[in-house]
Amino acid sequence: MKKFYLLIISISIMNSVISATKYWIGPAGNYSDGSRWNSMSDGTGSPGAPINTDNIVIDRNATINIDGNYFPSSVSVINNAIVTFGNVSATARTYTIGGGAVSPAFTIEAGSILSITGTAAITIAIATGSTASVSGILEVTGANSKMDHSFGSGVTTVKTGGRIRYGGVSGNGVGATSTLVLEAGSIYEVFKNGGSFPTATYDANSLLLNTGAVTSPAIFSMNSATGSYGNYEFNSPASNNISTGFNNDYTFNNITITNTGSGKWIYSTNPSTAYTLTINGNLTTASGTTIEINAAASGSQATIFLVKGNLINTGMITESNANTGSLIEMGGAGASAISTAANGISNDISFKINKPAGVSVTALTDITLPNSSFSRLTLTSGNIDMLTNNKLLFLQNGAFTALIGGTVNSHIIGKLKRNSNQIGGYGFPVSNNAAQLAKATITTSSPNATAWTVDFLPVNINAGSGLTAGVIDIVSDYAWDISRLGATPSNADFLTFFYGGLTSSQVLIPAQVKVVHWNGSSWNNLGGTDGGGSVDNSLGSTGGAAPGDPVTTFSPFAIGGTLGTLPVLIEYFSGIRINSTHKLTWKINCTGATNITINVERSADGMNFNSMYTITADALRCLLPFDNTDINPCAGMNYYRIKTTDAEGKVTYSRIISLLNKQSSLEIVSFSPNPVLDNNYAKLNVASAQKSYLKIVITDMAGKTVYVRKNIAIVAGSNQLPLNF
Repeated sequence: MKKFYLLIISISIMNSVISATKYWIGPAGNYSDGSRWNSMSDGTGSPGAPINTDNIVIDRNATINIDGNYFPSSVSVINNAIVTFGNVSATARTYTIGGGAVSPAFTIEAGSILSITGTAAITIAIATGSTASVSGILEVTGANSKMDHSFGSGVTTVKTGGRIRYGGVSGNGVGATSTLVLEAGSIYEVFKNGGSFPTATYDANSLLLNTGAVTSPAIFSMNSATGSYGNYEFNSPASNNISTGFNNDYTFNNITITNTGSGKWIYSTNPSTAYTLTINGNLTTASGTTIEINAAASGSQATIFLVKGNLINTGMITESNANTGSLIEMGGAGASAISTAANGISNDISFKINKPAGVSVTALTDITLPNSSFSRLTLTSGNIDMLTNNKLLFLQNGAFTALIGGTVNSHIIGKLKRNSNQIGGYGFPVSNNAAQLAKATITTSSPNATAWTVDFLPVNINAGSGLTAGVIDIVSDYAWDISRLGATPSNADFLTFFYGGLTSSQVLIPAQVKVVHWNGSSWNNLGGTDGGGSVDNSLGSTGGAAPGDPVTTFSPFAIGGTLGTLPVLIEYFSGIRINSTHKLTWKINCTGATNITINVERSADGMNFNSMYTITADALRCLLPFDNTDINPCAGMNYYRIKTTDAEGKVTYSRIISLLNKQSSLEIVSFSPNPVLDNNYAKLNVASAQKSYLKIVITDMAGKTVYVRKNIAIVAGSNQLPLNF
């Protein structure tokens, strides 16, 4: 038993030796020189070189020659110290930190710098089970020197504001996703030619910075299958790289190309393997920079830049040597923006929109796609919004197959310009918003080089002008503006306008719809062939049959026909009580050559109506709202409706609204359906004599409360309240 206690005592004494702290009091010298170390920071303690189990503190500027292999329990660089670890020998050194009680075992405080230099390697490693925290700067420039964060070692965290830098003739950092972590706001920099960014766990807002590339950029050790990087910036003014690429799948947050020197930032040099560069945030290129998607000898394999955020390109994005699978794809779930320098996308690069339906990529500049027979625009899902900033999308590839797709879920909002150099149907899937498609197709007459521009006009300012009774009595209140340019431009055998994708096409009788052309003063009839949601012209510009007589003049086109082809539409009808009068307001779409008659009818019982006001209106008057005031309403409930009669005697009625003529009262006009159906939806119509708030309580047949809604604002007049159970 006594021997057991003696053993405990000896271990306790040994532990007290292990926990010794040594301060460097330098300023310069060998690590093994005991006169450079002290047990007190101010040098008043015991001198002596540290042993492998000591805790090392460097709190002042120092230059230390690592003259052996060491294993300290901990190392702390603090107090804004600027420290250099050098190796002036020809022998590589290993400096392994950890194994003691201090945590983190390796610390570089914010404001402090540790530089690794020398003519032979120094490898810093963190012992298994220990940690490192870099809030200051770790800079490695010594020959083949590095910090090893490989799998199985301790964990190094580069904190917010911390930085690891590799330059000079250093080696490259080695890491694993479990042993190297970069927080938001941290930086991993390579400021030498070549080098690499290690495998690690990167916060999306950490930064990989490549500033010293000349013939070769720093490569990426981790592909998309292993993990994703944070932000990446290439800013290497001395770069002259024209041949070295990365050749793998990678994922980043944002990529910024700030300076490529006289060279290029090249993604792929592989002629046969498909790669995807996924950018979850933004891709930004500065003026004077060049990105080459693929620089292989040639190839058709897909090499994709998948950009889920904004694309801001003031430099050049290109490919070389007919790598026809080079593609920029705008993806991601959210809305984004695109801007590019004039002709900033060149050679055989194609462009694709692939976002959720209804989500748009908004153009901040005109967008011109390359003049290449391999450059294509693919509309898979989502829209390109050229309208918001009044920009133009120009597809230079003259093949009619250069545009793929184009649906109500994926189209161009705004103007589209296309070159043609073939005989074929050139589609223009345009619109004025994300909710509808107003596609036009131009079937060219010849392969003559022609530039066509199509813009959908939701308001046709000439809809009520230049009509021909009995031929073109009515014209749609929307139109397509088509123009063309060319030395000897092609004519159009056919123009096809797709109205089936519009939210309100106004077409009643498709078989009678015609294509009409505005000549500056009137609408020319180009005939019509029904295509089921679309119409082709059947006549040419001189009145002969198409395609023998082609369309040769271009300006706004619309669809139209005789009376009845397009409807009279009552857009809205509402009423309010003002003192003892009832004010009624309504809006009617009555595009056409002839007048319509509008009657306001009133009823005291909701069944027997009499006219109380009549007005005759033409298409021009219908552009403005109507109103009428009933100055002598009946006592109690009053029911109102609008009746319209067109020139052919067709009658259209509005919905019935009800207004209560009492000083203070409320009446339920209707509740439907009653009983409520399986979809649990109903409408409650109430008339109120004054502005008020309601509480609605609905019970079932057994008296059980099934719906309660409080503080419902109502106006003095007719109120329609949707109820969802």
